[in-house]
Amino acid sequence: MKPMVTTLYNGKLPLALADPNGIFTWCPHLNLIFIAMNKMSIWCYRMNGERIYSINNKSIVKHIAFYREYFCLSGTDNLIKIYDSNNGQLVKVLPQEFDGVEFVGWNGTEYRVSVSMPMVYDLVSELDYLQ
Repeated sequence: MKPMVTTLYNGKLPLALADPNGIFTWCPHLNLIFIAMNKMSIWCYRMNGERIYSINNKSIVKHIAFYREYFCLSGTDNLIKIYDSNNGQLVKVLPQEFDGVEFVGWNGTEYRVSVSMPMVYDLVSELDYLQ
């Protein structure tokens, strides 16, 4: 069986991987690549290598996590900031400081109500002789 390998990009992206703490990650929802530059900035690229935007975090970026069209950053300032992946706009800063963040993960949980759940019936209103 022949392995299936596809080349996504054949150009040059700036590699910040010489730093063992550097960040080079991929947003699967929008197919974007995020690279931490100068430890304090995040640069966003399309898969073809085109740079879209950059974000100055004003502190060293420690983690990036993605959820749908958003991503969050944690940094040495102990803040969690949520951004829109489409344009890099800051959406929200969580209202408290988190001391010593070691890992950031973002998972969605959806709760759906089943149609077959029990229903509450008013039996008295269904009795003809009591009305």
